[in-house]
Amino acid sequence: MADAKHDEDRPAGTAPAAGGAGVTASGRRGTLLSVLIPVYNERQTVLEVLERVLRVPLELEVVVVDDGSTDGTRDILRALNDPRVQVHFHETNQGKGMAMRTAIAHATGEILAVQDADLEYRPEEFVDLVK
Repeated sequence: MADAKHDEDRPAGTAPAAGGAGVTASGRRGTLLSVLIPVYNERQTVLEVLERVLRVPLELEVVVVDDGSTDGTRDILRALNDPRVQVHFHETNQGKGMAMRTAIAHATGEILAVQDADLEYRPEEFVDLVK
């Protein structure tokens, strides 16, 4: 993966780093799908879920929010290097709801999809979602 965007606790509601396609009528940049992945202590599955999401044949971005993991997940996320992936960190665990609020604040897609890091959902189904 090359050049992931990382952000250490940027306040919710502030603008994400520049990049992506042009601005759409809704004010969001032109990415079709934003996949939001809240993460807490998922070092066993986080790379697999990211690889599966990034293999989906759609124009997409991935917004990962680590919600204060303590099991090594943060180190894995810091090592990511893919321009389609933004990583944001909460210093302390604030709960899935706050992780989702942070992810939504940084998403630029016209369609938002939630992907849990434990692979409960199949990323391959995103294609059907955007039809």
